[in-house]
Amino acid sequence: AGYSIFRKEKRFDMNYEQLISASLRYKEMGLYQKSLENYKKAAALREPDLESQFQMIFLLINEDRQSLNGRRIIERSLFKEGRTRSEIIDGHLGMALSYMMEGDLRQAEDYIQKTLGFDANNEAAKINQAVILLKKGNYSQALNSFESLTKGDALGYPLILLGKTISL
Repeated sequence: AGYSIFRKEKRFDMNYEQLISASLRYKEMGLYQKSLENYKKAAALREPDLESQFQMIFLLINEDRQSLNGRRIIERSLFKEGRTRSEIIDGHLGMALSYMMEGDLRQAEDYIQKTLGFDANNEAAKINQAVILLKKGNYSQALNSFESLTKGDALGYPLILLGKTISL
């Protein structure tokens, strides 16, 4: 079983493995909707393996609003032996993001702290920490957090500036 794709009068049948592979490629290219579309087609054929689910977790949480399902995948995946430090950090960030989206800022803060415990300079965690301060109404603390992030070579600089503007 598979899906048929029509392009320029040619038909391409894609099986589960090809759909998962296409999904991961689209994700790496930043084409998130196409990635999610292929992932869902693959999932309709059979349940994706835990590793594929873990690789797609941020899209499932962000784009498809699957916070609870996302957390379950992360929890199962993090206990798998051989996880790299980077994967553990990403897992904790994913948990924080899912809790933030549901409005559970206390749980989100706990996972942000776990992330920072693995990598004290993790920019994504620090940005999310400042966003939590904003959501709590601690505008002066949020502004200070965003300002501290503008020092140095910040990759998320546009997002940091937006956060600073909101917290003023």
